[in-house]
Amino acid sequence: MARRPAPHSGFTLVEMMVTTFLIALLAATVVLTLPASRALPREVDRFATRLDHARDEAIIGMRAVRVVVDQAGYRFERQHLGQWEPLVEGPFDPVPWADGTRPELVSDEPLSFIFDLQGGAGGAGSLALSDGARRLRVAVDPDGEVHVE
Repeated sequence: MARRPAPHSGFTLVEMMVTTFLIALLAATVVLTLPASRALPREVDRFATRLDHARDEAIIGMRAVRVVVDQAGYRFERQHLGQWEPLVEGPFDPVPWADGTRPELVSDEPLSFIFDLQGGAGGAGSLALSDGARRLRVAVDPDGEVHVE
């Protein structure tokens, strides 16, 4: 009686290619359904933290501090002898907006947040930042507290 050869075990090249294609297709689906970039929330948190630093600087330095916001970014100034002078020491260098982040300003004029010697803001104010798909707001209440909405 003749013996039959044992069947080969394993996968064929076609089976391996189909499996690889399906895995790549599933990976692409997962990547496309991930949430959008975290750049805007990071930028909003950075701006809110810098506003808190400006408030602290006004209290510690015993001088009013102003944060001036425009389309390009924001900068810090402090009051000295009745005039506003740039504040560029330590964490107060001018900051450009991250790529894709746009402030929603009411006019072409810059927006200012002013913190007094007690840390108050002298009035409520807010700034909305957008990346085209999402919009987040940073608000400063009259007591100088900074909130992200």
